[in-house]
Formats: sequence, C-alpha cells, structure tokens
Amino acid sequence: QHMVNGKQIVLRTLLHLGQVFQSVQQNPQHVTVCVSIALLCVAVCEAETEAIAAGSNDAQRIVELALMCTAHRHWSVACTALDFWLAFNGVSVSKRHQALRTPLNRRVLNVLLQ
Repeated sequence: QHMVNGKQIVLRTLLHLGQVFQSVQQNPQHVTVCVSIALLCVAVCEAETEAIAAGSNDAQRIVELALMCTAHRHWSVACTALDFWLAFNGVSVSKRHQALRTPLNRRVLNVLLQ
C-alpha cells in the first residue's frame, strides 16, 4: 500500500484550512480560528521554506493563504502572518519560482500598506 507521509497530511490539512479561513475570516467571533490557521501556515513555511519557494501549485496556494492572513483586519492574525514572510525571505529571490519573486513582493507590500 502507498503510505502518505506526515508532510503530505499537514499540507493537505493546511490547504483545507485555507478554505475554512476564507469562510470565517469576516466573522469577529472566529479570530482565534484565523490566528491558529496563520500559525500553522507559518510553521509549514518555517519547516518547508525552500519547497514553498519552489512554487508548486500547492505552495502557491499556501502563499495565497499567507497573504489573506496578512491582510486580515484583526491585528493578531495579521501580525502572526508576518512570521511567514520572515521565514520565506530566508530564500534568496533568485532561488524562488518566478511567480514568487518581484510580483509577490509587490503584493505583500500593498497588503501591508493598506
């Protein structure tokens, strides 16, 4: 039988939680849920920074989730998500997938300035 490794389980779970985040992010009663999702997003980036920077479709979905967390209107969610970008910036721009270079940096900056 084909075994699913722990990384795949965490990745699938995080991608599913991205959908949860989208559905609850506007509800002030779910700030704790959003912070928890942001924390998991950060943990995955810290553990798999180079894999995320390689830019697979799933990695780009995680980056989009990090952007949504960063743009969250509640400071505790947005501040938690900043650690994602600190970890991500540990990979030099030249080693990132093309979509995760300058265009992404502009998007992050725009989110931070809003």
